Amino acid sequence: MENDDEYDVSLHAMLLSGAQLYPAVLHAAIELNLFKIIGEGSPNGMSPSEIASQLPNPNADTVRRLDRLLFLLTTHSVLTCSSSKKLDDGSNERLFALSPTGKYMFPDEDGVSYASISKLSYHPTYVKVR
Repeated sequence: MENDDEYDVSLHAMLLSGAQLYPAVLHAAIELNLFKIIGEGSPNGMSPSEIASQLPNPNADTVRRLDRLLFLLTTHSVLTCSSSKKLDDGSNERLFALSPTGKYMFPDEDGVSYASISKLSYHPTYVKVR
């Protein structure tokens, strides 16, 4: 149990030290349409490899990077994560799904979502003013 507590404390310290990291990751997820891909995928969740297959020009490192990006979003309860997909090597692959909060990043029937706020706050003009 102590290792789990230490991991939680370590993760919290990492998040605090990279306070600018979360908005950048959220913006990247929006730009890559990850919320749309996941929202239109399986309700049980999608693996990073399934998500990567729907991205333009994935490279050899895309799956690993997506896994890290998506897992960070789970720490802020934007996505949920489970690890139930077995790989050929016997390891588990994480499955990501939209959380109740994450559903607000997925466009509704009118095409509206909170993702536009993130896009606005990352507009080059706004970033220069900050």
